[in-house]
Amino acid sequence: TWEYSQLLVTNSTFELTTAVLAGGAIVVSGFGNVLTIIDSSFSDFNAMWGGVVAVLADRNSVYFQNIQTQSKFLAYAGGVLYARGGQYSITNSTLRGSSNS
Repeated sequence: TWEYSQLLVTNSTFELTTAVLAGGAIVVSGFGNVLTIIDSSFSDFNAMWGGVVAVLADRNSVYFQNIQTQSKFLAYAGGVLYARGGQYSITNSTLRGSSNS
C-alpha cells in the first residue's frame, strides 16, 4: 500500500502475468499517489480488476504516455485500467483489451 508516493515506469516491458486478483502489473491501494508510465508495453494479463493497472483507492493520479498493450486483457472490471476517483490521462497510446463486464 502506497500513500503520497510517486512511481515512474519508463522504457519497460511487462509480459505474461496470469490469474491475479488486481492489477496484472501494478496495484495502487493507498491515497494521494502519482503513477506515471511512459514508453512501455504490456501483454497477456488476466486479473479480476484492471488487466494492467488497478487503482483501488480514491485521490490518485495516473498518467499513461506512449503505451502499447497487446494480446487480450481479460478482467472482470477494467480490461486495461480499473480506476477509482482521481485524475487520469492517457496520451499517444494504443490500448487493446477486453473486460467481462
